Amino acid sequence: MIYIIGMGVGKKELRTLEAKQALEQSDLIVGASRLLETLEDGITTNRVAEYRAEQILAILEGQEFSNAAILFSGDISFYSGARGMRDVLRDADITKKHPVVLIPGISSIAYMCAKMNTPLEEVAIHSAHGVDCDVVAAVMRGKICFFLTGGEQSPAALCQQLMEAGLGALPVAIGERLSYEDERIATMTAEEGTKWDGAALAVLMVWPAPSCKRGTPGFADEAFIRGKVPMTKRMIRMSVLGLLNPQDDEVCWDVGAGTGSVSVELSMFARRVYAIEKKPEAVDLLRQNREEFCAYNMHIIQGEAPEALAGLETPDVVFIGGSSGRMDAILECLPQTGVRLCVTAVTLETLEDARKAMDSAGFAPQITQVAVTDIKPVGDYHMMDSQNPVFIIYGER
Repeated sequence: MIYIIGMGVGKKELRTLEAKQALEQSDLIVGASRLLETLEDGITTNRVAEYRAEQILAILEGQEFSNAAILFSGDISFYSGARGMRDVLRDADITKKHPVVLIPGISSIAYMCAKMNTPLEEVAIHSAHGVDCDVVAAVMRGKICFFLTGGEQSPAALCQQLMEAGLGALPVAIGERLSYEDERIATMTAEEGTKWDGAALAVLMVWPAPSCKRGTPGFADEAFIRGKVPMTKRMIRMSVLGLLNPQDDEVCWDVGAGTGSVSVELSMFARRVYAIEKKPEAVDLLRQNREEFCAYNMHIIQGEAPEALAGLETPDVVFIGGSSGRMDAILECLPQTGVRLCVTAVTLETLEDARKAMDSAGFAPQITQVAVTDIKPVGDYHMMDSQNPVFIIYGER
């Protein structure tokens, strides 16, 4: 047999009985050195420190054994190297002689949630271990978030991201060396978590951010803090969002963001939104509306496009509510493929400029005019209150 064993979170007392029996029956054991160090007496001393799947296969093929055990920390189904090991063994000749047996273990999330008295079904799982992780977008989805951390994405680094988004008051829990004698589990705010001095290899739980999310776009115009800055009205926003269809893993640009009404709507559905605005009074309103609507994944960029677009993440979705006559230059900043673009215009001149620019840039623009009329009471009567017609120009490439 070749046993692929989940060794649990740490101390040997938390290993399953099945894992213990498999270890006792094995005459070759391969795994990371820190796992080999936890093995007790009575288990074979034929142990090889290795964690890379291809190299482990070479070790198995180079030795004679009756049973071999390959060790992985935690549970083999939870962000484990066991997945890659199974893929390598799947087509290997050695498995014809030695069938593979999978043995689960206690995962770090099961252990930490038990310690925090938190049901597993209430937790969203994320890995920040050696990969980029958008902690702000994660905590905006309404669930407690569990992060495996490591490398540059330490608990302190993720808490710093929360701080910078205005979420320093969120409660968090950090755990390291789980189950060992020197185990540390501490609860604190995200702001306090930025000072965590423990190991990067740890776990972080973050409670959800305050939310104003709704199932569909269309916050009331009166809900926004406006001042004297122009704003894209509710019915137009709903049409724009319907065309752009932002997804929860996508990045959006709102160029000429104004009060931020479109940026706020986008932030309810997208992973991250960049609101680009050159006017100081509008930037101040953007900050206020970001706070008002809990749009913590909205990043405000003060400056004029296209210069202010330099260095931003590549967008999947772009809305242009104001170009200051620089439409062609702005479109040159967009990716050549995989982008959806929407422009609004209230004048025929802006409409024609946008149409020409989008057509030249390969967006095959589709044009719709939207005219909205509200009915308002005037004494004993009801009168029509018409808004200016708005042209919506949509395209993708």
